[in-house]
Amino acid sequence: MGKVSGISDYCFMSDKDCFFIEFKTSTGKQTDNQKMFEGWCDLKKVPYYICRSAKEGIDLVEGRLKSLKDCKSRVSEECN
Repeated sequence: MGKVSGISDYCFMSDKDCFFIEFKTSTGKQTDNQKMFEGWCDLKKVPYYICRSAKEGIDLVEGRLKSLKDCKSRVSEECN
């Protein structure tokens, strides 16, 4: 997001899911504000991830989207 110090780089939200991703290099460290934001996420039970590469981030997002799709399919099948 980059507008407020400490807030993660990306926030993904839908009516069924919400999670935050912070991208860091292989040796990158979180700032104190980023650690505080991660702590807030933990308190609110909102997933917060640190990804060390674009591929890692893409795999994470694709996995969560697949999980939502699978969940939606199961609910749909159970209701029929």
